[in-house]
Amino acid sequence: RSPNRTNTLFYCTDGWFYPDGGSGYITNYTTIAMTIRNVPDGKAFGLGKIKTVGDTEIVVDWGDGTVTNLTSYDSTILENSFTHQYHNDTASDYTIHIYGKVKEINAFTGSSFLVAGSLDTDHHMTGIEDNIYLTDFSVGNAVGLEKINANSFLNCSNLSLICSYADGSPPDPALPTSLTYIGQSAFAGCSSLASLNWMPSSVSTIGRQCFAGCTSLSSISGMSDTY
Repeated sequence: RSPNRTNTLFYCTDGWFYPDGGSGYITNYTTIAMTIRNVPDGKAFGLGKIKTVGDTEIVVDWGDGTVTNLTSYDSTILENSFTHQYHNDTASDYTIHIYGKVKEINAFTGSSFLVAGSLDTDHHMTGIEDNIYLTDFSVGNAVGLEKINANSFLNCSNLSLICSYADGSPPDPALPTSLTYIGQSAFAGCSSLASLNWMPSSVSTIGRQCFAGCTSLSSISGMSDTY
C-alpha cells in the first residue's frame, strides 16, 4: 500500500502504520531521523536535494506537529522543496523524521544536507548558516541509503552521533550497511563527532577530506581494519 495524503504516518519497527486504523503496513522504507537542539524562535530549516528510488512519496515530520508530503515523479526532489520555520517561546529541541525510499542525500548549495537560516516570501531558504543545531543523525537499514554525497554534513559542528539500525534493534553508532559511497568533505568540520563503530564493507568510495576537521574522532572501526 502506498502512502497517501489523508492520514498521518508514524514509524514502528515493522514499517509504517496508519494511526487511524488503516489496514496494512508499509515496509522496506528508509527512515531517517535527525535531532536539532536549542532551536530559537523563528529559525527555519531546509533540506537539500534528495534522490529517491523511483516514483515515491517523501514524508517529512518536522517534530512540532507539522508534516510535509511531496511525491517525486522523476526520482529527484530539489532543495527548497522541504522547508519549515519553527515558532516557540524558548529555545527548543525537535526530532525530524524523513520517510520514503531515499537513495541519496545531497548537500544544500553551499552548505550541508539540513541547513539553518530564514525563509523568504516564497518559502525558500535564505541567510543560510552552518548548522550548529544538528546533534544526532540516524538511518534505518530497511531499503538502504546508498550514497552520502559531498559536503552533506559540512561544518555540522555539534553533530556527535551517527547511527544506523535494523528494525527491532537499538541504534548502533555506525554507518548503514547499505552504504556504498561517501563523498568529498561529507563530514568535514564535524568537530563533535567522537565515535563511529562500523565502516561497512559495502563502502567502496570515500572522498577526499571526508572526515577533515573531525578533531574528536579518534578511530573508525571496520570489518577487519581500523581507519
